[in-house]
Amino acid sequence: DTPNGLAPEFQLTPEHDAEYVFPKELELLKELKEKLPAVKDFPQKVLLSFLFARKHDIERTAEFLKIHVEALVKLGIQMPTDEEPIPVPAKFVADVYNKKSNAGKKEILFKPRLVDSQNRMLCYQVFRNVYPSESEYDSKITLMTFWWYCNFYAYPLSSLRAGMVYVMDFKGASTKNMDYSSEGMKLQRDMLSLFPGRVRALYLINTGWIVNVLIKMGRLIYKKKLMDRIVMSDASELLDKMDIDSLPYEYGGNWHVDMTSWIVDVEEILKKNGKKFLGEAYTLEEIHDTPEEIAADEKMRGRVMRKRAKMLEKRK
Repeated sequence: DTPNGLAPEFQLTPEHDAEYVFPKELELLKELKEKLPAVKDFPQKVLLSFLFARKHDIERTAEFLKIHVEALVKLGIQMPTDEEPIPVPAKFVADVYNKKSNAGKKEILFKPRLVDSQNRMLCYQVFRNVYPSESEYDSKITLMTFWWYCNFYAYPLSSLRAGMVYVMDFKGASTKNMDYSSEGMKLQRDMLSLFPGRVRALYLINTGWIVNVLIKMGRLIYKKKLMDRIVMSDASELLDKMDIDSLPYEYGGNWHVDMTSWIVDVEEILKKNGKKFLGEAYTLEEIHDTPEEIAADEKMRGRVMRKRAKMLEKRK
């Protein structure tokens, strides 16, 4: 098995640059467009991401993309192109985002080109900030579509090829943060079935009884292959797996998370390449942490750093 799960013939070496595409992959893309004309104008990195997700199996990739295209049509989202690579208007996303509570805006901790030590796409989810009632299915899945297309554009192809790592923090989470509804379960399934996530590792930190419930739920929704990639970890161990600048401050890293800036960061990357977001101008409301939230982050960081110091001492 290779580190990214792809065949040996599609493994990058130090001689390849981050955007390298193998000649065989170019042949597969041509075949894919012939099989599914609806994606003929899709950006190359998008098609390659779906190809990676199905390990270069052309039939399975075409089937996967067909489902994705049908979902875009159903949601009223236009097809992406090289000229307009992110098919969801930023204003729609900002409007949904601005309606979320202060905590709800910090459910997903993310910034463009955030990677772990193996150059894999990296994302954090803070479960105590999940509020199922804050937005409906269509809004959530459209927001996820926007997020994924930002990833396709902002990340180098080498990271899309490497796969993805999730860190899920369960500190302070309770049943109010879990969506047992049929719509909630559908959302979880569709997040995996509509987008080429390729989760290579899932680190669970600050776990408690609620994690056992979620794992039981997960076995009803997700494939065994994904469930087998779950790793029970501790926040103090994350620095072994992530660069210090890719780790949020409260987990012992240098990243002071500002979730009002990630859309702006993607927009800057677009502008540098002569592109722009769809639609009208958008406004993102700033998030101001309360003194209690700042104190809680400092407390968590202190605990993490003390545990890490003890762990490193034992390793000597």
